[in-house]
Amino acid sequence: MARVQRIGIWFGGVLAPTLSQAALAAFKDQEQPRPGGLTREPLEYPQEARLRLLALEKKLALGQLDPASFCRAAIRLAGAAVSSLELSAGIREQISPRQTHPALLSLIGELVSRYPLDLICDYPQEWVLTDSPGAIATDVGWQALFSPESVFFTANYHPARSYQDLLQKMYAEGPLWRGKTLLVDADPARNRLAIRMGLDVAVFVDARRLRRDLALWGLVG
Repeated sequence: MARVQRIGIWFGGVLAPTLSQAALAAFKDQEQPRPGGLTREPLEYPQEARLRLLALEKKLALGQLDPASFCRAAIRLAGAAVSSLELSAGIREQISPRQTHPALLSLIGELVSRYPLDLICDYPQEWVLTDSPGAIATDVGWQALFSPESVFFTANYHPARSYQDLLQKMYAEGPLWRGKTLLVDADPARNRLAIRMGLDVAVFVDARRLRRDLALWGLVG
């Protein structure tokens, strides 16, 4: 277990909501009262639409869809009276560290002082980067924990046809190294794929259980 030299953290589902969760939360925020007391009609998002949103999330993460197209498609699914810019801004708000549980931020802060941390980001670069190439956006705030060279955007591994294809590319090109990297991810399907590839995985549920799992690996006290 002491062989772990790096920790790879999947952004959506661990440090931030998944893309589809962030979009749904952004839509919900749009339902709040506006100046003058006007409130937009509550949005209904049936199960079929949620599944289609998950498919859009996957396409965006794999670089098969650009952010603007994702927003337009999600808005059509929701029947929402918002613009792509409004949805994009709403999603950016959902991924701020202000929305992350303090216990998880504290744990990440401990890890970054001990081990190289790689952020595997399934969100588009334009939602988390400034105009300065490679710099984590100040208004998003993750720059305090992850250096530019340790942020890996999944869409940059294009063309990846599936999550399995993506993980294989990350295994071949980095930052996932068999026998050296511990992957922290909340998605059961991706975790199963990673395990079949021989990667070490910590299944994320919450900060308390992640700390327990990392302690079993001997990575935290």
